[in-house]
Amino acid sequence: MFSLRAGTELAVVLNSESAIRSAFARPELCARPDTFMFRFFSMGERGVASASGERWEAQRRFMHSALGRMGFGRPRMEELMQEEVGELCQLFSEKSKESETVEIGRDINVSVVNCTWGLVAGERRSHGDEKMKDFLYCVQRGIELASTSAVLLFAPWLLRFLPERLLGIPEMREMRDRTHDFLQEVIDEHKESRQEGEPARDFIDAFLDEKEKPGHHESFDDELQLKMVCAELFAAGAEPTSATIRWAIRFLAENPEVQEKARDEIESVVGSHRRVELSDKPDLPYLRAAIQDAVRLSDIHPVGILHAPSEDTDIDGLRIPKNSFVFPNFHRVHRDPSLWECPEELRPEHWLDPATGAFVPQRPGFVAYSSGRRRCPGQEVGQALLFCFLANLVQRFEFSLAEGDSAGKVETSMGVVVGPRPYRLVVKERS
Repeated sequence: MFSLRAGTELAVVLNSESAIRSAFARPELCARPDTFMFRFFSMGERGVASASGERWEAQRRFMHSALGRMGFGRPRMEELMQEEVGELCQLFSEKSKESETVEIGRDINVSVVNCTWGLVAGERRSHGDEKMKDFLYCVQRGIELASTSAVLLFAPWLLRFLPERLLGIPEMREMRDRTHDFLQEVIDEHKESRQEGEPARDFIDAFLDEKEKPGHHESFDDELQLKMVCAELFAAGAEPTSATIRWAIRFLAENPEVQEKARDEIESVVGSHRRVELSDKPDLPYLRAAIQDAVRLSDIHPVGILHAPSEDTDIDGLRIPKNSFVFPNFHRVHRDPSLWECPEELRPEHWLDPATGAFVPQRPGFVAYSSGRRRCPGQEVGQALLFCFLANLVQRFEFSLAEGDSAGKVETSMGVVVGPRPYRLVVKERS
């Protein structure tokens, strides 16, 4: 753990798993910093990921409850996943016959987003839907811009002296507003089609119902709050999952022996006559281990979302002043050679019991979903999506590097989520 002055702010960096878990277990470290960048994208202190205090508590409880009722973690979720997996596999099959290589990128984004969209808005969008394409672009571009303009975290006073265009503000505003316009259109459609007294059809209906209940929290009176929560479900939920799937496919192409072993396991347990289902997970330990190590190696959040003490506190005996920036350095933990035998490689054995070969879901050195009360609320759903998509893709296709491509040769996006930019692989459908 160390601290440094960044602009006008004090930043504390946590470089070990013990420091991260110890710090984030403290209730006074559940807050978010009151900074321009957080407030710009959350339109004040709206949403869940950017909120603190009572608003965060109320919206967090509602989000968990409503999404649970809508089907997160239930059969309805698997129905959505299997539908999207089938559509994605068909697209890959068609494209693999048309070209020597297939782009690994937007099709996966749309498929993963549709799984979330079905619960949020009660519908699915086709892969060619222009509005969905624009929505995804705005979400992804907004994530990138939030990182490239991170200097405003530490020097917000620059806004008083420099033109907005030099700091990327006009484009950030455009991406934010286009995202909100799309969501507002969907919300307005829900208002018109809702039937009084009928059960909520999806998350948007549930929020509108909550607003009408006596004694509801005041944050439900703010329609911007609904748009922000919906936007966060994609920016902080669907996009990280999609990025991880794209990384995992790349790692499997770079490690054909791991891919082959995972496919052999699927063949012996499931065969090729049906799709892999979530109920097959306990019988596929090697595949689960490969996916879990891909999550570690992909490191889509190398530095987690900032925390800020709501009061003076201490971490491991060191005083941390109120409103400091606290950064969890997940990358350092996931690459620690004292915790991982081969930290720079895809190594499923990191997650397998050497005596029994059983999958070990928890082990020291894994903090991809953060820790404490602000740990990723969608961890279980994200893991289900990763398993369902990757298991079925590996079952049906063989992924390999194209001629002239090599391990590690892929461009990455910059932002809160670090994903691979679209890349091409040889995709061979298994007979």
